[in-house]
Formats: sequence, C-alpha cells, structure tokens
Amino acid sequence: MLCYRLLSCFALSCFQIGLSFLRCFIMKILIHLAGLLSSVTACLGLTFKILHWPGADELLIYGFIVFTLVFIPIHAYSKWRTEKYTNRIEKLKLLVGFACSLLTGISVLFKILHLTGADALFITGALLFITGFLPVLFYVMYMKPAS
Repeated sequence: MLCYRLLSCFALSCFQIGLSFLRCFIMKILIHLAGLLSSVTACLGLTFKILHWPGADELLIYGFIVFTLVFIPIHAYSKWRTEKYTNRIEKLKLLVGFACSLLTGISVLFKILHLTGADALFITGALLFITGFLPVLFYVMYMKPAS
C-alpha cells in the first residue's frame, strides 16, 4: 500500500512537471513564431512598399498588428512569469515598458491606417518612455551590484 502511494505521488509529480515543461515549451514556441511572423511580414511589407508592389499596405498592417497585439503581450507575460522579475521595481519596469511599446505600436498602426489620434498616442508613449521607463531602468541599473 505504501509503495503504491509513493509510486502514485511520484507519477503525479512527474506529470505536473511534464505539464509545466510543456506549457513553457509551447509558450516559447508561440513567442518565437509570433516574433518571426511579425518581423517577416513587416519586412516584406516595407520591401513591397519600396518597390511599389501591390499588397504592401496589407503586409505592413498585418505585421504590425501581430507584433503589437500578439508578440508584445505574450513576451511581457512570459517575462512577468520568470523568477528574475520577482522584485517590485523590476515588475514596474516591465509594466511601464509594456505600456510604452503598446502605445507606440498602436500609434504606428494608426499612422499607417491614417486614423486620427496617432500623434497623440505616439506622444503619450514617448512621454511615458522618457518619464517612466528610462528613470526606472537607470535606477535598476544603478542599484544592481557590479559583477
């Protein structure tokens, strides 16, 4: 009976470790695929735009949409979950950086689509970057011990 319990606990813990590893592996694959897909489509869109080929606007839009609405949130979530970001100031740095990149990415999308509010979003993202992200980044770098 005791051997059965030990074996079942061992099997359950191995199963949980396997699920955790599988979840991390899938997340890493998803991050890399989203980054690759967004960068390839944006670069193709820029190339098509330079060469005045049809489909350039669509490729640019799809590339920036995937980058802004898929890659940045997934990357920020995976960074949030790592042990490196257990400190509150590190989490603040990540949160402010995520907000800056999201605002800037959406402003680029608005600019490509010729929508109103692109300039206001870009200025807001830039001000948040200058007044929020950079001071926190330099504070973290200053407080980190020299190795």
